[in-house]
Amino acid sequence: MNNVPSIEDVKSVISEMQTIEFIDSGGFKAVYKGNIAGIFEAVKLIFIPEEDEYGTRAEIIARVKREIEILSKCNTNRLVKLGTISLKLINIRNNDYLVYSEEF
Repeated sequence: MNNVPSIEDVKSVISEMQTIEFIDSGGFKAVYKGNIAGIFEAVKLIFIPEEDEYGTRAEIIARVKREIEILSKCNTNRLVKLGTISLKLINIRNNDYLVYSEEF
């Protein structure tokens, strides 16, 4: 992913994280390990590009929302559970991201 926010930028918009460490990125997603209230969670930021003629922005937002909704309904030890950061849109340095967390 070309638009990977710095640790400082992520901390500035997600105040509930006590510590944060960059893990990896790919495609439209960057993953961080964050300590939230003493629990380590995988904090995921999905880059949302400007709207284009293909509707990429709307498609990415809709897909992420569907995945989060489905994951929230699953109750199995074979899938990660959603974390304490609920899905929300944030802006870092004039770039939009969807952010949420899962258990690490």
